[in-house]
Amino acid sequence: MNKLTQLIDKLGVEVITNPLPTRLNGLYFADTYNNYIIINRNVKSESKLREVLSHELGHYFTSILTNTASHYSDYLVKLNVHRNEFRAVRWACNYLMPDMDVIGAIIDGHVTLDALCNHFNVSKELLTMKFYFMSLHGLSWRIDDRRFLILSDLPSVYIFEEI
Repeated sequence: MNKLTQLIDKLGVEVITNPLPTRLNGLYFADTYNNYIIINRNVKSESKLREVLSHELGHYFTSILTNTASHYSDYLVKLNVHRNEFRAVRWACNYLMPDMDVIGAIIDGHVTLDALCNHFNVSKELLTMKFYFMSLHGLSWRIDDRRFLILSDLPSVYIFEEI
């Protein structure tokens, strides 16, 4: 968490805790002078806070802020919002769980979803998204001389060991 909050401080992003609608855990926005992350005050656990902060910071790095009340059709606005959310989640996954850190954790014996979630202090949902993003780069990842992480049948994940 320290690394994440240090990055936020370095970037000058102001974090504010406020009530938000139940469906929103966080919100990123920028005005002419500042960047803000608003965290729903109902976010209590450290792991959820890390996920929300990294997701919203992902918007800082990846999203082109647009006026959602633009003259484009609702469909195009929805596509743009979806694309921005996808980029933010990908950034959060890669920040909290770099590819080689995932492989390193498996080498260190964290071979179940629960063990990996505990190791990275993330939810199963975010870990599953990380595996999805890794699968876009390769359906199998070498763990060591005999084992491979297999991502070709998501959401199922396998460790294959050669005989």
